[in-house]
Formats: sequence, structure tokens, C-alpha cells
Amino acid sequence: MACFNWLGLNSVMHNCCVQNLEQFYGLRYCSTKYQNCWILIWLSVIWTIWLARNDLIFSSKIIHVSEMLNLVQLRSWRWLRARFPSFKYNFFSWSNYPGVCLS
Repeated sequence: MACFNWLGLNSVMHNCCVQNLEQFYGLRYCSTKYQNCWILIWLSVIWTIWLARNDLIFSSKIIHVSEMLNLVQLRSWRWLRARFPSFKYNFFSWSNYPGVCLS
């Protein structure tokens, strides 16, 4: 939910991974130029959760939601910049105004 709040969205998430992706992809409000950005953001969320799960299981390390959100922001920003050369926003803009960056 922290990621939805960061993106300025309110929603209830499905517990099925495929339906969750379809729901997340359906919430996009970016231009057609960045139509795959929602999938990329979703993947960064899932990857961050997966790595946090591994840290908990294998290293007994607990990662708090705020730290996970920071990791999602950083990961998605890096991936967007790598995937879309025209995505020129700095990290401050991305982490504070994602809606502007995606419009």
C-alpha cells in the first residue's frame, strides 16, 4: 500500500500474482510513450519484496516498509532510466513527484 500511496493511488490489491499485475498495469496514467512503465514499477516492487523475503529467511534481517519503499523508488528510477533513454528525471523528482514524471 505504501507504493500505491507514493504513486498517488488508492486501491485494494488482489492476492493472486497474475491478477495483481493486471490490476497494477490497469492503473497506469503515463503517456503511451511509457506504457510499459507500470510493468517495470510492478516488477521493482515484486523484486524488492522477494529480496526482503530472502534477507529475512537467510539472514534474519527485517526490512521496514519505509526502507522497502525507498528501495522500490531507487530501483524503479534506475530501471526507467535504463529502459527509456528519454526518461531524464532526477531521483528527487521521481521519488517526490512520480505522477509528473509519468505523464
